[in-house]
Amino acid sequence: HESHGDILLTDKGIALAKAIIRRDDCLTRLLVDVCGMDSEKAFSEVHRLEHVISDEVLIRLEILVDFACSSEAWLKRLHYRINTARIDRPTEQALQVGQTRVHPRQSTAK
Repeated sequence: HESHGDILLTDKGIALAKAIIRRDDCLTRLLVDVCGMDSEKAFSEVHRLEHVISDEVLIRLEILVDFACSSEAWLKRLHYRINTARIDRPTEQALQVGQTRVHPRQSTAK
């Protein structure tokens, strides 16, 4: 690889780079620290996910990650559940890329 010199970013470019770093950090912490995923396996997942999640989802994931990482006992219980679960089980219905499955909310009205 041949160097072509320094790269200067505009203010907009710096803001975009910071946003990408924020997404990368949150998703890496989620998959590695919270979900106990191997960092090498998580690397490719993080780089796919960081381009498709909305800001609203990112904010909620950051809150979840901060909460999960604040309780070692909670993380231990989660890791136990993950390690004893069948990770390879098929989903009940396959989805195509771009499709979503709507989860109906349980009615609390009686």
